[in-house]
Amino acid sequence: MQPPTDYFSLVESYDEHHSIFSRLDAATKEEASKQLFALATRLLQRDTATRETFEKIAVWHADKFYRLVNQLDILDGSSLLFLRSVGAAFDGIAKARGTSVAYLVDNQVPPDRLLGVRAAFWALGFVVASPELFVGTLLEATPGASPESVFVEAISLAMQQAQSAVAERKHVLWVSGGADLRALQYVADMMADAPFVGAFRNDVPEDGTNVHVFRSGGRSEPLAT
Repeated sequence: MQPPTDYFSLVESYDEHHSIFSRLDAATKEEASKQLFALATRLLQRDTATRETFEKIAVWHADKFYRLVNQLDILDGSSLLFLRSVGAAFDGIAKARGTSVAYLVDNQVPPDRLLGVRAAFWALGFVVASPELFVGTLLEATPGASPESVFVEAISLAMQQAQSAVAERKHVLWVSGGADLRALQYVADMMADAPFVGAFRNDVPEDGTNVHVFRSGGRSEPLAT
């Protein structure tokens, strides 16, 4: 494997790192994780010298991993090790820059895939807020209810989770295919007075598709539909 020359190429080397991690024993994996964290930190420190370069990488970081997770057939321990190592490096740089990331996604995600997205972004250090993740719990607590009948409450719970994350300056991923634009705009408006960079996706999670930056340089704009 060629040594990564920048943060972009480091993340793009996921497959190679996953293959290497999969062959290591537990103790060696731990050391490899530390080395990956150190490398990611060095590259990010070099590649985010200005606010503009940091925000560019922050948007790419969130969107790239969302696309990557949606392309994976398997999310295993080696996957999560890579995500935790790189995510911890990014989080350290973000804290040093005094900025967090909000990534809002308007996609209908199958339940099993959504669980994988949650696991992956938790490993990256994001709070994952999704109404769809609350539906099952609400149905268990409300015998005879339908998914449609509890969805408004699920949106409210996910909004509360996102609001807490913003208040604590944590990175946040909002993902839902059922919430309307008003709910998405409400979540985006949570960042109005907070040090966040924000990105919005309502295109399919494939390489070469579009993501909209709705907050940068401390300024917000309405979400694009």
